[in-house]
Amino acid sequence: MGKRILIVDDDAVMASSLADYIALLYQDHDVQIAGSGPEALAKMHRQPFDLVITDYRMPEMDGLALMERIRATHPGTDTILMTGDGLPELEETVFHLGGRGKLDKPFSSEELLEVVEAVLG
Repeated sequence: MGKRILIVDDDAVMASSLADYIALLYQDHDVQIAGSGPEALAKMHRQPFDLVITDYRMPEMDGLALMERIRATHPGTDTILMTGDGLPELEETVFHLGGRGKLDKPFSSEELLEVVEAVLG
């Protein structure tokens, strides 16, 4: 049985592209999309996910706040943060919140694969 992966990004094109790419590479995985932190939490309330890949800058709830909520309510779910803000302290915060990785935008498909492989094994 494959893993369940949730892509969270308010940019629908980015979310769809990532989901399509991951689904192509991991055909046995269930890859879904959420357009916001609250939508992601609602989906997670209905069904568990093994991995959440979230954007940092989003309206309503940023990626760090989402990661914090996931850690509190779904501690078995791994998280990866995508960001265009390459601040070193951001990486420290990601790992403090239990995040398993950070992707700096723009990132290549190889970088995405490397981080996802490191998390999912």
